[in-house]
Amino acid sequence: MSENEAALTLTRQQEDVGIPTVTFTRDQVELIKRTVARGTTDDELALFLYTARRVGLDPLAKQIHCVKRAGKDGGNMSIQTAIDGYRLIADRTKKYAGNDDPIFDDEAKPARATVTVYKIVDGVRCPFTATARWSQYYPGDAQGFMWKKMPHLMLGKCAEALALRKAFPAELSGLYTDDEMHQADSVHVQDRPSIQQPKPKQEPQSDKIS
Repeated sequence: MSENEAALTLTRQQEDVGIPTVTFTRDQVELIKRTVARGTTDDELALFLYTARRVGLDPLAKQIHCVKRAGKDGGNMSIQTAIDGYRLIADRTKKYAGNDDPIFDDEAKPARATVTVYKIVDGVRCPFTATARWSQYYPGDAQGFMWKKMPHLMLGKCAEALALRKAFPAELSGLYTDDEMHQADSVHVQDRPSIQQPKPKQEPQSDKIS
């Protein structure tokens, strides 16, 4: 299948489920690479633009964006959106049937939040539940101002994102919310320590008798 045929197939699939078609001119692609997707390789840019088209979100309107994080091998790219973008993508499927408020293990100091999202499957409203844990998402004191100020809101959004991705895997695969990725900004991957191979034992040399 050629690139044009693949693009046409994707457009038809989007029309079938009510996803708006997002297209980019050459000038827009160059603008995205200089601004929204700065520092990406050609392959990363192509993946980002494909994902934006697939979910019907506009990078130039900052509905979706990619983040490059430094690393040993040139860095990793993640494609991110806000939780509202997740809800919009789910709603366009016409199968999204709302969600419950987050349930916390401790209202004073939450360490775990659970959210249930509902999806219409064969005419039946089915629940999809997911739990987010503070220990896995809190980005640390340096990055965690909003987490300390509004812990219930931040942890609840992460749990909702997990539940939405469980309910709508085809639409949300490869796409993460900003709140889920906060912790990635505070993680510094250290090089694995080199393992020194033990030196071979040298047999003691006996004194030669002339």
